[in-house]
Amino acid sequence: MYLDDLKILEDKLSKDGIILFHNAILPPPNLIDKIDRRWRYIVVPTRLGILIVIGVNYLDIYI
Repeated sequence: MYLDDLKILEDKLSKDGIILFHNAILPPPNLIDKIDRRWRYIVVPTRLGILIVIGVNYLDIYI
């Protein structure tokens, strides 16, 4: 499900966008394998879990 959503969102976001998924305490391995060099990710260990996926261009601009 995450992977399908990521594919849809990639088409709608610019290359420097941010995607948040909730309920992502442990994202499925296939999602992590499919996130390529254009994206960086981190899981925020909250009670419900938040997966933050950030476009690499966003990091170049703002960090």
